[in-house]
Amino acid sequence: MNIDQVIRYKSRRGLLELDLVLNDFYKNDYEALSDLKKQVLLNILKKQDNELWKILSKKNLKDLIDEEAGL
Repeated sequence: MNIDQVIRYKSRRGLLELDLVLNDFYKNDYEALSDLKKQVLLNILKKQDNELWKILSKKNLKDLIDEEAGL
């Protein structure tokens, strides 16, 4: 699997709210990500659903990726 396939797979979550947010991001914004930001997103997706939802309920995913990438 390449990184795009792994991210697409890991974007499917058990928590409906996360599933909606992540799939919307994947459809609308994912293609514009650099390789560095894709790697950052992959690291973000390693978080447990509840932890990730707690973060994303307060912060936009694009902003979180930029923050984690040090941009």
